[in-house]
Amino acid sequence: MDKFQGFYGLIGPDIEKTKIKSLYQLFTGDGMIQGIFFKDGEHTYKKYEINTEKRKFAEKFGEIPQNIATTTLLYCMNKMNIIPNLLGRANTAFMKTNHSIYALFERDLPYEIDIHFEKQIITTKSRVSIPHINTFSAHSKIINDKIHTIDYDILHNRVSYFQLDPNTLDIIKKAIFPTTYLPVIHDFLVLNDSILIIDSPFYFDFSILFSSKIPVSFNNKNPTKIHIYNLSTDSIQTVQLPYGIFLFHYAEFGETDTHIEFYGSIYENIHFSNIELFGKYRKMIINKVSNTVEIESDSNTDNYNLDFPVHFENEKNEKRQILLNFQNGGFNGFVLLEKLKIKKEILWKERKICGEPAVVFIENHPFLIGFSYDSKSNGYFFYVDLDTFKKEEIPLNEKMTIGFHSLFLSCIS
Repeated sequence: MDKFQGFYGLIGPDIEKTKIKSLYQLFTGDGMIQGIFFKDGEHTYKKYEINTEKRKFAEKFGEIPQNIATTTLLYCMNKMNIIPNLLGRANTAFMKTNHSIYALFERDLPYEIDIHFEKQIITTKSRVSIPHINTFSAHSKIINDKIHTIDYDILHNRVSYFQLDPNTLDIIKKAIFPTTYLPVIHDFLVLNDSILIIDSPFYFDFSILFSSKIPVSFNNKNPTKIHIYNLSTDSIQTVQLPYGIFLFHYAEFGETDTHIEFYGSIYENIHFSNIELFGKYRKMIINKVSNTVEIESDSNTDNYNLDFPVHFENEKNEKRQILLNFQNGGFNGFVLLEKLKIKKEILWKERKICGEPAVVFIENHPFLIGFSYDSKSNGYFFYVDLDTFKKEEIPLNEKMTIGFHSLFLSCIS
């Protein structure tokens, strides 16, 4: 462990694994960071609850009931500026700029956090206010020294795209375009001079509006619209699939003058009232000339339920994707892919993975690192040599739960 010098953190919902009964419950859990500091051969585990407006409100007035009626009321009251955004959870992903680290949640603005390497502490600085932006994508990206983010409006079926200065968070560019369906958009692609979103067939389901279920349904018998918004011409090209799919995360992608290619796990069924998901890893090819799309698959990957892609290049400059495999109520390991071809499976019978790992290069050599837990929820830090696939782990003597996305910081001051 002397090789590691820095911090690995996993962000996710502060909820016990055994109590998770639905995607809605999972996505709306309060934000928490499980992290580990490495310094001079020693390690220190930290668990930190992000101090959101929702947490502050709950401490003062009591816990907020987790049901759709209350959620709808709070949403409306926030829109009327009566209360702060109590739906924000800061539980999904990190974003690191040159000067700051943010915790993200797609229906809220970022929370700036401080991860102090010398003191080995994590603190919440503040919720960041960005003029003219109501919510900030949990999968905002920093590309070519610009932040790219989206804000979707479910009342008017439209998406707002923003480019921001990463230092000041000032808006550089804004574009608004309509969607066909309810814009439930978790991730998006930034291409050469355009952005791509998948417009999946989600609808308000008014028949269950006053039940405990989220009033949104997915109809996979309706076509999927793939919108490519050109940022130079303000024009939209739409390509259609004849059936409904949803995609949480994009993996490897590329673009030429005539084609767009990207990889990701697609879902042909999704229900927010349960956690039964099966991700089929696919390659999608859009022909911009003929305005058509085709999907390629490999029969070997269909044996796995994959998502949370982490991509890197090995010492031979070969592009690789590592995806978590979901089985029997948890992530039981990883699959290493080149394009659609399986290069290695890394599955463990005695452990479950807490969430997204990270790839760390030490002396130009790749290691996979992350958190895992055993049948009693006892936590471990693991690292895997991505050449030999030898695994080592450190018991943390802490109970651990699941998370979403992660980051590794090699040095913080």
